[in-house]
Amino acid sequence: MESSATNFKTIKDYLEHIDRVKSELVDNKNNKNTDGVIFTTMHSAKGLEFKNVYIIGANEGTIPHEKSYDIEDDEKKIEQIEEERRLMYVAITRAEENLYISSPINKYGKKVSKSRFIDDIKAPTKKEIEQITVGDKIYHKKFKEGTIIQKDGSSIKIRFSDGDRTLDYKVCMVKNMIWKI
Repeated sequence: MESSATNFKTIKDYLEHIDRVKSELVDNKNNKNTDGVIFTTMHSAKGLEFKNVYIIGANEGTIPHEKSYDIEDDEKKIEQIEEERRLMYVAITRAEENLYISSPINKYGKKVSKSRFIDDIKAPTKKEIEQITVGDKIYHKKFKEGTIIQKDGSSIKIRFSDGDRTLDYKVCMVKNMIWKI
C-alpha cells in the first residue's frame, strides 16, 4: 500500500483514487456482460465474485507464506497457517464457474512444493451444482438430514428438523459439510 501511495501528491488524492477503484469494481461486478481481467489480492477479493478465478503460484512459501514457518510459538504458528487457509478458501470461493490454480514445480531455479491447501480443496463442479435439485435429500455435518426446498444458482434452502436454512452449496462442498443421501 505504501508503494502505491507514492504516485499521489496528497493523501486526499490517494483516497479519492481508492474510492474510484472501489466504485469501478462494484460497477463491474454489477455489469456481468463486461469482459475484462481484474488483478487483485486474495484479501481484496473478499465479497466479490468472478466467472473465472485464477490463483497463480500456489506453492508452499507463498500460501502459506514462508514467514508463517518462522513463528517460534507453535500455537501462534498454527493460528497463522489456519488464517492463511481461510484466505485461500476466500480466494477459491470467488469463482462462479471456473477455478484455475497453478503451482509451478520450480521457482527461481529451485524445486518448490505445491501449497498444502490445494489438497484440502473439494470444489464442486458446475455439473455437481446443477445435479442438486429441489426435493433432494441431503446430509449436513451440523444440521443432519434435510430436504432441499429451494435452489437459486449455488444458493440452496434446506428444510431441517429444527427449521429452514439458506446455505451456499459451493461453500458446503468445499468444506465437505454436505452430501446427497
